[in-house]
Amino acid sequence: MKNIFLLICSVCCFAATAQSNYSIDTIPSISITGTSTLHDWTVQAGAVADYPTSLSLELVDGAAIDSFSFSVPVANLDGGRGPSMNAKIQKAFVMEANPTINYQQFGAASIQEATTGMTITSAGTLTMAGVSKDIEVVLAVSESEGALSLKGSKDLKMTDFEMTPPSAMFGQIQTADEITVHFEFVYRK
Repeated sequence: MKNIFLLICSVCCFAATAQSNYSIDTIPSISITGTSTLHDWTVQAGAVADYPTSLSLELVDGAAIDSFSFSVPVANLDGGRGPSMNAKIQKAFVMEANPTINYQQFGAASIQEATTGMTITSAGTLTMAGVSKDIEVVLAVSESEGALSLKGSKDLKMTDFEMTPPSAMFGQIQTADEITVHFEFVYRK
């Protein structure tokens, strides 16, 4: 009986120490890419808020991130082509009524091991331009030299969020409805 108790204590102590604590290393990177009748474009988020600044995680199959969320102020989206372009972006996101883009994970997201590496599937609610949709995002999870990276992308359509794709020059330049949101969160031990 004493040996069983010691074995259970040893297993519990090992499991408790197997998790690593990570703190945010760099400002998260979030961007949106798309196309238009003129050229491809990228919009960079100049600020990201309300994200977890620390994670406690064991990098094994079945481990989970219980909660994850973030928000992006629409005013900090930069299309790299000056104030006129940024005003079109802000108009598309209906910034006056909806100043942030928000993501809130519901439930735990578990790590899965695959032949291509570790992934984590996060299901949550994305709100853009005041419209909320449930989405699922697959992130690549990697650790190198103490840095934990959660990186992924998600294809979306602006019209699914009741957004009007921006246009310019009296409609001569049209933005395609399809966009891709790219993101990376880097944490360090």
